Amino acid sequence: MICELVLCFQRLTSVMLADIEKYVIQGRMDSIFIYPLLRHDYPNQPINKKDLYNAVYKFRQKNNPENTDASQMLQQSLEWKNLDPLWIVKPQLKPISRRLTSLFWMSLLSNA
Repeated sequence: MICELVLCFQRLTSVMLADIEKYVIQGRMDSIFIYPLLRHDYPNQPINKKDLYNAVYKFRQKNNPENTDASQMLQQSLEWKNLDPLWIVKPQLKPISRRLTSLFWMSLLSNA
């Protein structure tokens, strides 16, 4: 897999991609934290942020299950909101990584 990614992201070496994969999978890190580490470890190597974002995305897609508890709860809450306009669903996401940080849901009927 890493060899295929080297062809797609020509400025990222296979060693860099292995580090990115380790940071994403084992460290559960976002690209905003990985970039300074790569700059420190590879000071003479140019790092295109777009290539880094794409590599992080590819590793996440490969290694993260699609239906985690949080994503299932968000999907279910949004379905309930679509079916009943009295449902309130307010998800909060991190601005850069788009990770779910909090989820508020409530049915106005439950207060009656």
